[in-house]
Amino acid sequence: MMTDTDIISTTLQNNLRSAMAAELTTIPTYLYAYWSIKPLNDGGSQAGAQAAQTIMSVIVEEMLHMGLVSNILNSLGGTPALTESPYLPQYPCPLLRPPISEGEIDVEVKLGRLSYDSIKNFLSIEFPEYYDLCSGILTLGQFYEQYIRPELTEDLNYCSRRKQLPTFDNPGVGTLIQVGCQQDALKAVDLIVKQGEGFSNNEHEDGEHELAHFWKFLGVYRAIEQGFLNLDTDVYQVIDAPYEHEYNQEQQEANRAFNSTYSNLLDELQSTFSSNHPEVFYKSTTLMKQLNRQAAVLRNTGGTVPDTDDLPGPTFEYIPAGERVN
Repeated sequence: MMTDTDIISTTLQNNLRSAMAAELTTIPTYLYAYWSIKPLNDGGSQAGAQAAQTIMSVIVEEMLHMGLVSNILNSLGGTPALTESPYLPQYPCPLLRPPISEGEIDVEVKLGRLSYDSIKNFLSIEFPEYYDLCSGILTLGQFYEQYIRPELTEDLNYCSRRKQLPTFDNPGVGTLIQVGCQQDALKAVDLIVKQGEGFSNNEHEDGEHELAHFWKFLGVYRAIEQGFLNLDTDVYQVIDAPYEHEYNQEQQEANRAFNSTYSNLLDELQSTFSSNHPEVFYKSTTLMKQLNRQAAVLRNTGGTVPDTDDLPGPTFEYIPAGERVN
C-alpha cells in the first residue's frame, strides 16, 4: 500500500518529467528564431547579431535547466522520459504535457522566424510568476512555483547523489547543482525560476549578473520596436508553422535528414540523463552543431516552399530509430 509520502513523490516525479519536457519544448522554438537571423557575413546587422547572441544565451540556460530537473528527478528515484509520449513536443503544442489540471490554459509553443509574434510567444513562455499574465494561464514560472516547489518542501526520500550530472562542463551561466537532499533540490528550482524571470519586478537579474530570460527577450522586442533590428533585412523569410507535407521533395528529404539528427539528439539526452555515470552534454553539443548546419542546408534547398514566398525551416519531429536517414 502506498503511503502519503509515496503518493507525493510519484506526483512530483510526474511533474518533474513534465518540467523537463517543457524546458525541452522551448529549445526548438528558440533555435528556429535564432537560425532565422542573418549573420553579419550574410548581410545581417550588429543588432541582429546581438539578438542572436541573446537568444542563444537563453538556449544554453534551458539546457542547464533540463540538467537541474534531471538531477532532482534522479535523486528521488525517478527516471527521465524525454522520448516518450506525451512528453515529446509536436509543434504547435502546449508548453506543459500532459495537462497538469483541468481549467488551466497552457501557453502554446510555436515554430516561427524572428518576429513580433515569435518574441511575444517567448515572453508568454517566460512570463514572471509575480505578474498576472491572464486569469487561468499557467506559465513556466507559475508551474514551478505551484506544482514543483510545494512538493519539494515535503519530507521525501532522496537517493544521495544518484545519477547526478557533474558540476563541470556546465552548458550555461549558473551552477549545475547536484541534488542529494531537500536543500539542494530547492536551490535548483530557485536557479531555474530566477534565470527565467528574475528575482522580482524590481530586480531583473538572475543572481549571476545576467538578465533573466523574460527581460532578455523584452530587450529583443524593443530593438525591433525601435527600429534597430529590421525584420525585413535582418531575418531570413523562413516559413512560420512549418509542415513537411507542404514542402517539395528536395525540401522533405532535407527536413527528414534534420529530424533524424534531432531524434538522435533527443536519444542522446535521454541516455545522458538516465545514465548511472552521466557526462554533461558532450555528444549532445556535437549533434547541436550538426543541426545548425542542416538547418542552413534546408533553408537553401529547393527554393521557396510551394505556393508561398517563404523558405523552408525544420519541423523538429521525432523519428523512431529504424526510420531515420542518417
